[in-house]
Amino acid sequence: MTAPVQGQLPSQVGKTIITRWRADPTPFRRVRVAITAIEILNPLKALTPASPLKRRCSITTTQDCSASACPAGETCLTIGGPTPGWQVFLETNGDWRELTGLGAVDAPVTIPQAVTFDAGLPPGDTLHLHASGKSLGCLESQLYGTSLARDLALYGLTDGALCLADTSKDIGSFDLTYDDPDFGSGGSSRSYVTQSIGGDGGHCSVTTGQLCLNNADCPDEACVVTGGAFKLHYTITKLR
Repeated sequence: MTAPVQGQLPSQVGKTIITRWRADPTPFRRVRVAITAIEILNPLKALTPASPLKRRCSITTTQDCSASACPAGETCLTIGGPTPGWQVFLETNGDWRELTGLGAVDAPVTIPQAVTFDAGLPPGDTLHLHASGKSLGCLESQLYGTSLARDLALYGLTDGALCLADTSKDIGSFDLTYDDPDFGSGGSSRSYVTQSIGGDGGHCSVTTGQLCLNNADCPDEACVVTGGAFKLHYTITKLR
């Protein structure tokens, strides 16, 4: 943490420590969990962004560079507007991994994954699958990493406050346990498609095929919150 990496001090540190007893006679079963895809059922993105799309000069922040070019030495920045992206972490018996390819999520889509967990489980133990994640809001995707003064200069007080209040959306809980002796493998190998439970989002009350995040997404209707914004595709294989 004290040595610069590519000219900057690291802001995070992570370690995995694996220990064992020599010649431990305890029998165990090896189980593999392969995550093959995540299916986004509702991207949890409002039809109207929290902060409208703007183009502002990087230093002369009050200047709209969609109407006129920025002064020499400045760049034209795009701020506000839609906020694509999800972030999902999956854990199997304490081993955490981040799912990939979710940075552009803004519509229902199935994204292939190639994440594999191997676990050694003693008799009587359980296999635990747990996911934690969010659909990014304006706050995370637009404001993180810069000072509040800079954000207010670019967005203004009204739009800056709207973006600040637009936090991440709840994609629903995913928490499963598989017991000994087969740990969900069916004795050999078994594939699953499991939907999350609860969370934000749903469909319009009359136009039920229309996804929504809130009532504003359903003109003259209400947004019926159903949750369950994603499904996880995975296979559990018993190796021995």
